Amino acid sequence: PLIRVFHIKKKNQYARSRKFYREKNKEKKGGVHGRTVCIHTFTSIILGIFIAIWLLRGLGYESYQILSGSMEPTLITGEIVLIDTNDQNVKTGDIIAFQNGSHVIIHRIVKTVSEGVYITKGDANSSEDLCPVEQGQILGTIWIKLGILTHFWVLFTSKKGALMAVGVITLLVICDTSGKRKGEGEIGYA
Repeated sequence: PLIRVFHIKKKNQYARSRKFYREKNKEKKGGVHGRTVCIHTFTSIILGIFIAIWLLRGLGYESYQILSGSMEPTLITGEIVLIDTNDQNVKTGDIIAFQNGSHVIIHRIVKTVSEGVYITKGDANSSEDLCPVEQGQILGTIWIKLGILTHFWVLFTSKKGALMAVGVITLLVICDTSGKRKGEGEIGYA
């Protein structure tokens, strides 16, 4: 009987120490809980970006990509700018987006000809634009240029980018749930 009691005590101590070290190692590595927090954070950031884009569009901001070098160095070819479509009070010096046939042009107002009629010019161009711009053609003024965030904007505003984000989130959630051992919860361990 004495040997049996000693064996049971050793077995219990061994089991407790294994559980202690297993939990301690999980805390060091982040464990299931750390991985879950990471996935929730990543998902929140992606959803936050989509909500911000949706809100900006709802508030009257439209995105346009700069297709030529006519506004360099102020606006670089390929860069995305957000246009405030609510801002129709333009003045000399403002950078505006205006409709010219089927094209949207983004240039700076250099002169006011009369009330609601403006002359524009690209910063890199040597001469003014040939046709004056009327108030009805103006889509809005530049609110912000995205610079390095241009790539993210293009990714998150395209259908392919949205599908890719949903796919990544789904894959992370699947990996998170498949990594759990039987009986382990998300927050604590039994």
